[in-house]
Amino acid sequence: MSDEMEPSASPIDAGRVARRAMIIAAVVCRSYSDDPKRAAECESLRQRITEWISALDVQDEIEPFEATLLNASIGAIDQKTVWRNTWLVEDLALLVWALGLSPLPKMDEQVDPFATTDVLNFLSDNAREIVNEATLRPAGELDACREVLYAIHCRLNEFRRYGKSKDVSDWFEPSWLSLLNLEPVTSGKGDLHLKGKPLAECDENLLSSCRSIIEGRHRAIIGW
Repeated sequence: MSDEMEPSASPIDAGRVARRAMIIAAVVCRSYSDDPKRAAECESLRQRITEWISALDVQDEIEPFEATLLNASIGAIDQKTVWRNTWLVEDLALLVWALGLSPLPKMDEQVDPFATTDVLNFLSDNAREIVNEATLRPAGELDACREVLYAIHCRLNEFRRYGKSKDVSDWFEPSWLSLLNLEPVTSGKGDLHLKGKPLAECDENLLSSCRSIIEGRHRAIIGW
């Protein structure tokens, strides 16, 4: 990891982060509610979601794959794609944190999708205030989070390939953890820990879950 943390290359548009957060919240809700057994109820919710997006005037931020999902009738999208899009709640959690609307979620724990969308006033007219008045956390915190997520992402992918323990304590600057109010993510001179255990002692379910968590959050913080 780099010895010094470089500042972001250009100012981040807080309004765009908020608009993207609204779109991702819509995609997450649409994905979780794709239940053909409750097709009429879920279709009504889908229509309400699209009307809400239009009323917020954030539709220009919709990516093509998101438009496909949002515009498709319930049950029309293959379930693997729907399931994959539910994981976007981890991207959303990072954006919500960046907007100062929630604490930084634990790095080894999935977020609650309902709590994460609720803080955005999802499906409420009040969401407009969040978009119009959006501000971001200080640049130092955003940069620290980006560096920590990058380091964790790299280590998880490396362990997946080689399965070997490694001392990564010097990958994480104490100043980053202090800025983010994070507990140490390694134990002394040791490997990355998940749920208090070094990677070599974690089962594959935990490793897989954490890879998806970190992938989404890292994608979110480098994507704006």
